[in-house]
Amino acid sequence: MYFTSKGLINPLALKLLFSPTIQSYTALENALEGYLPDSLFNTIKKTVAKEGAVFAAEHLPRQICGVEEAPDTQCYASALKKAGKQAREKLHNVVGSLPLSHLSCWGSVKLTTRAALVPHIKGMVQRVAVRCGVAGEKVGVEVVWAATDRPTRARIAYLRREAARLVLKGGRGSESIWAVVDRKLSELRSKGNDDYTTAFYQIIYDEDRKYFDGKVWFKDLQAREPKVTLDLPSDEAIMARMSEGGGNPTPSGSNTNSVHNPAANQN
Repeated sequence: MYFTSKGLINPLALKLLFSPTIQSYTALENALEGYLPDSLFNTIKKTVAKEGAVFAAEHLPRQICGVEEAPDTQCYASALKKAGKQAREKLHNVVGSLPLSHLSCWGSVKLTTRAALVPHIKGMVQRVAVRCGVAGEKVGVEVVWAATDRPTRARIAYLRREAARLVLKGGRGSESIWAVVDRKLSELRSKGNDDYTTAFYQIIYDEDRKYFDGKVWFKDLQAREPKVTLDLPSDEAIMARMSEGGGNPTPSGSNTNSVHNPAANQN
């Protein structure tokens, strides 16, 4: 019987969550696009498979005449799904952040806000990098920021936005941000327009800097009048940003190698 190594799979799942190229955090496919090759599950699986024959013989389900035994394959798939689930919970705890909410098991939300300052985007990126294991705990905020590419910064700002929106609208205890995030990412891809996606992230990023400047208490944000909803950008707002042809240049592409900048891994 095959047994996976939690010490191998779980840290890998967390590290991959730092990438802005993840298509889906929970779903393996959806009705609109079908199979999602760059879902979190498939990204973990593909990354492990690239490690070579010696690694595969030690860590992956054994093969007989090139075919994996069904029970071993099922066990391996279950291990990957569980690792992804636990990684999402840990990331949700960070992007939700204690000032926003206390997050219970598997990403559900308990609406008990804390009286603490909400970190600015640089601080949030540093916290996520440390939690995902791509930066050491003693690495400074500015060092991590410099080592993190713009698409990753923008993706983290978006994930924080969804977590905060859930709290502000009085999210239900069984509700997770991940299904919401997966739907939005699929919607953006369905547009088939990189400029549209870029403009969406630009607005999210700019508004994140406005609302969360490192000096605001979440309880004060909740009490503001007119009411702060943190709604996502409308089509009109996105089209207007596209027409500007510039502004905050947050590209829709990715340079994921930057997350492995040695400076970000020093202790």
